[in-house]
Amino acid sequence: MALSFVNYTGNGSNRVFNLTFSYLQPADVSVKVNNVAVTFTFLDSSRIQTSVAPASGAAVTVRRTTTRTARVVDFVDGALLTESALDADSNQLFNLSQEAFDASANALPLVFDQTYDATTKRIKNVADPTSAQDAATKNWVETAQTSSVSIATTKAAEASSSATASANSATASANSASGAASSTTAAANSATASANSATAALASKNTSAAQAAISTTKAGQAASSATAAANSATASASSASTASTQAGLATSNGAAQVVLATAQKVLATTKASEASTSASNAASSLASFTGQYVSSSGAPASPSTGDLWFDTSSSTMKVYNGSAFANAGSSVNGVENSVQHTATAGQTSFSATYDAGHLQVFLNGIRLDTADYTATNGNAVVLAIAAAVGDVVFIQGFGTFTLADHYTKSVADGRFKPIGAASGGPSLGTNSVIRVNAKVIDENITFNNQNGSSVGPITVAANRVITIDSGSTWVII
Repeated sequence: MALSFVNYTGNGSNRVFNLTFSYLQPADVSVKVNNVAVTFTFLDSSRIQTSVAPASGAAVTVRRTTTRTARVVDFVDGALLTESALDADSNQLFNLSQEAFDASANALPLVFDQTYDATTKRIKNVADPTSAQDAATKNWVETAQTSSVSIATTKAAEASSSATASANSATASANSASGAASSTTAAANSATASANSATAALASKNTSAAQAAISTTKAGQAASSATAAANSATASASSASTASTQAGLATSNGAAQVVLATAQKVLATTKASEASTSASNAASSLASFTGQYVSSSGAPASPSTGDLWFDTSSSTMKVYNGSAFANAGSSVNGVENSVQHTATAGQTSFSATYDAGHLQVFLNGIRLDTADYTATNGNAVVLAIAAAVGDVVFIQGFGTFTLADHYTKSVADGRFKPIGAASGGPSLGTNSVIRVNAKVIDENITFNNQNGSSVGPITVAANRVITIDSGSTWVII
């Protein structure tokens, strides 16, 4: 069964067809009747209706073609990772994998003897061959064969005609020879008669001479007819040779076309194998991603470190840290989230958004110990002892945040001189019984209605200015 398309047969009246596959957007769905695109509308998410009912027996194909030129989701750093965005991104890859499987299933398979099997299907819309190794179409081969047969038939007809003409010439020559023999016999009879009569002999002599001339003419005609017959036979032999040559060419062209068709079949098998490999790789990538990300109400079994789980019961993204699933980020928007409930009689569960372990629960203004409630799922707090009607339950959740522009202990220790025995003792320093000061001033100083004192001598660095305004005093001891 196809994963990304479904075929129907028109009956001349039905216009409504079901979609047996999912799709990301309506624009991914198309309808063709006898391989020609037609207009249609969506009745709902799983049915379409064509503008015109397909004719009886027409092939109707409803197909999904997922966009390949752009991603439907573009993740951005710092953006909220939602279930819908992750599902859309995963579904695009899943749909493309299904379509690749369908394309592979409909490609010419490479069988055991390393040849392509068209599985009783025809290959259409093939262009006429132009090179020696191009595949030939049925029409092209039949046209070439018909032309060769026509030439051979014509030559055979010409040879037959020549043979008939030769036979007719030979018959005519035989008839002429027979006539000449008859003439000779008549001449002999005339010679016998001339012996009996001198006068008649002279006349017969003249007649015999005339008959002899006629016989000579007939004999020449017979020789010419025989020569013409021989020439006709030679022409017939030449025509037969030409016909044989044409038949040989037709056989050679047919063999070349068979070789070309075989090469085309091998190429198609290679492309089908490549398509199958691409589909397998896509399926492997999808399986790998699906194994690392799960969206469900319950925690996935046997997780690996780094696996993501979107908890649909609390709408919280969680990550497996090697021992348990922890929130991937704070559930609290900001640094604090508070909610107050007025309990009904016997109520134990109160809704709230919080990060487990980062909240405080108050009952009628008294903070409860963590043993007095359960708060682990991030969306509800359950009291160990049911509240009474009218009790006020106040839940305060704290979010995570990052401090900026502050000193760590190690940085502070490096910047401030410690007060201790190694540094002169607690009685010697800038804030001790014995106070010390530096000897060089390397900055601009202004006394503005202030008094100051230093222990000299004091050195003021070059290009530095000390200004003592009226009403101010600086004493150097």
